[in-house]
Amino acid sequence: STPATHLWMVGVTQRGRGGGSRLVQHVLAQWPDALTYLETDSAAKVAWYRRFGFAVRSECHAVEQGNEQRSETLYAMVHEPAALRER
Repeated sequence: STPATHLWMVGVTQRGRGGGSRLVQHVLAQWPDALTYLETDSAAKVAWYRRFGFAVRSECHAVEQGNEQRSETLYAMVHEPAALRER
């Protein structure tokens, strides 16, 4: 059985200074043998997380109804540990 962890939220007060990158790298270093999961609704963040080895596993398209009708995509991503990638 492979351990897993969920990266719930990455947030920084000042973008562009490497704080988010250091945080993600720290999480991956803390659990090097675990599958790490996350979700994002930002296509730009998908590209950002790919820099750390995350891959999109599924997309969920939601339509919000009410006063405003808009469509949103939620991307489920996973980072596989090296031991799993080498199998």
